Amino acid sequence: DIVVVCPTYTNQEYDREPDDDWREKERAVEEMVEKLQIVILETDPVGFQGVQFVDFYKMLESENEEDHPICDFGVYVSHIDLGGNALNLDIKTGDLVLCLDDKDFFNSRAAFFKKHL
Repeated sequence: DIVVVCPTYTNQEYDREPDDDWREKERAVEEMVEKLQIVILETDPVGFQGVQFVDFYKMLESENEEDHPICDFGVYVSHIDLGGNALNLDIKTGDLVLCLDDKDFFNSRAAFFKKHL
């Protein structure tokens, strides 16, 4: 039998280590997270009746740059009724919902979050 050997990759081509310093990128993300203003609200869900929640891609349609999402997933506050109880809450349009009653909604959709209110 004849054995044919075909070269595939050189050691340099096969090296899958990223060219840039991943530790520096990780440190930059950690610094950004530390600067986030995380607010814990303890309130009755009735307080959220005047608040509208949407998915991140709906926030991208906002004309106000300050309302654009901080990441490409999650549930965001899109509107707060001026006449409701929600004005007393420490929230604003563009805020990201992290959790409710110890249930994580960080990677959830707005429809799923609304079922839990």
